[in-house]
Amino acid sequence: MIQEKKPLSLRAKITILTLTGIIISVLLVGCVSIYIIRREKEVDNARQMNLLCDDYALIIDEFLLSVEQSVDMVARYAIEDLDSVALMNGGVIGAKGDGSFTGKSKATPEQAQALDKYLRKHVDRVCSVYRSVANHAQGAVAFYYRVNPEITIDAVGHLYSRKGHAGFEEIPLTDLSAYDPDDNEHVGWYYIPLRSGRPVWLLPYHNLNLEERMVSYVVPIYKAGTFIGVIGMDIGYQTIADLINQVELFESGYAFLTTDTGELIYHPTLPYEEMMKTFTPADSPIMPFLSGEEAGDDKITVYTYEGKTKAMVYHTLANGLRLVVVAPIDEINAQWRNLISTILILSAVILIVFVFITAVFTRRITIPLQRLTDASRELIAGNYDVDLPYNQRDEVGILTEAFRRLTQHLKIYISDLNGRAYSDALTGIKNKGAFDIFVRKLDDGIRTRGADTSFAMVMLDCNELKEINDTCGHDKGDIYLKNACRMICATFLHSPVFRVGGDEFVVLLQGEDYSRRDELMQAFAEKCEAANRENTERWKQVNLSKGIAVFEPGVDENTQAVLARADAKMYEEKRAYKEKRSCEEKK
Repeated sequence: MIQEKKPLSLRAKITILTLTGIIISVLLVGCVSIYIIRREKEVDNARQMNLLCDDYALIIDEFLLSVEQSVDMVARYAIEDLDSVALMNGGVIGAKGDGSFTGKSKATPEQAQALDKYLRKHVDRVCSVYRSVANHAQGAVAFYYRVNPEITIDAVGHLYSRKGHAGFEEIPLTDLSAYDPDDNEHVGWYYIPLRSGRPVWLLPYHNLNLEERMVSYVVPIYKAGTFIGVIGMDIGYQTIADLINQVELFESGYAFLTTDTGELIYHPTLPYEEMMKTFTPADSPIMPFLSGEEAGDDKITVYTYEGKTKAMVYHTLANGLRLVVVAPIDEINAQWRNLISTILILSAVILIVFVFITAVFTRRITIPLQRLTDASRELIAGNYDVDLPYNQRDEVGILTEAFRRLTQHLKIYISDLNGRAYSDALTGIKNKGAFDIFVRKLDDGIRTRGADTSFAMVMLDCNELKEINDTCGHDKGDIYLKNACRMICATFLHSPVFRVGGDEFVVLLQGEDYSRRDELMQAFAEKCEAANRENTERWKQVNLSKGIAVFEPGVDENTQAVLARADAKMYEEKRAYKEKRSCEEKK
């Protein structure tokens, strides 16, 4: 009788399969890797330049963004400091800065003089802040705030320069009327942002007013639809050059700066006067890769120039210029020369540690089962957000998918039950049950943190709800409650709102809303008044009595004490409201 062969165990099958796979894989990977490296090593190695280019571009972008943030901050301050009423009284509302404005002629000489005086003081205030900002700005050589000459009698503004000085010193303003608006080297800093209508970077240029090469970031200032002027900062050209000169890679790699059309802005080996004569868009060998269909950030390009094969990658900077990083292919390939021997060594190591790999494969099979066990425990504990990443279509995978679907269905079902239990059916906000849970958690926090707890409670009650229900119908009363709820939620954006009774709401203020509680209460009152002026029907209005109480450590033992004080204040306001209504009805 032929004895039946004992079938191999699962572990044995895995071991044999893994051993066979490792040997075959090592041979295949070794041979294919050598072939690929010999064929593709130049391009593959050059891709390292992407990371280098991105890192240096990030440094330059951080510098450019710091300049933008500095100037934008001053511009926002200037806009906030401007008074629309003063501009209206001066008759300059609507000035566009293009020479077409005639409204100022309607103002009296006294009004025009008053506006000039106001604008000078405004510019002085802004520039006092601007000086502090500019003193901390890396590479800043000048900053300025120039007011639109259409809205002033005399030139109004300040121009500060470091050239020839230890610090910023004020120098005379440029006479805008003396130059053509298209004369960018004299007045481009004013007319380019005016025409753009938004903050702009001016490409490196030679400023003939300051006799210095620079780049500029300028923000046009608008208030009440009126062009007020420009605020800008000039950065020395050498500062940008120094940042680019920091780029070091391989032995002779370097970086340079161009426009998106290939016009050379800075090159470390060329003087400024020679840059525009070299690598112009017409004869640049890299032009097709900077502006054509092949262009693209982080795309590696191999090209030959003056007999040398080089690899190039570029990154578009925050101001629209392009940082180009270049290195010879021979230098890039140098670090890969030992790769083939390394692969052979690694292949030997893989053969030695095949036992470890077998253990890892075995463990991979058991991990999904262990994850299912852990997920079951989490499900029992009430955690339905379990992660089961195993997606194979074997038996374990089918079981995992069934468990995952069951968990999702339970989560939806429980979530729906919680939503129904703790949401108010009419307004959609949290109900009394949710409020009770929130209060219990807050009381626990008071007991554990004590004086470190900060919060306030606002109690609100809808006035005349019963009268509206009786006279206008319950459907109008529901609208009245919804309007009140929307007004409360729109004011206290960062605080939970609860409907704790038929006409009563509670807002719990913490964090930012707690710090701004007085401001928010005033804003709420103003919003209610505005809504009531717009609507004559009582059921469309928002009339609420309100009371606020702040948690006082050592005085309030729990949230109920705070709520009681807020409730008392609310009823005090409600009594005053009723008395006022009674007096009005008698009259």
